[in-house]
Amino acid sequence: MFRDPSQDLVQICQDAFHSIEKSIIKSLYESLPDRKDAILKAHGGYTKY
Repeated sequence: MFRDPSQDLVQICQDAFHSIEKSIIKSLYESLPDRKDAILKAHGGYTKY
């Protein structure tokens, strides 16, 4: 009868996630150690990321 707007939002988010290129996800994953080190060096403050 009525559509659940939250289900529409879930579908939109899933579509957006699946549209991200694998190379971008790989790049972000590989940069995690550098990001972690930057956060620790900045004592939790701002970083270049």
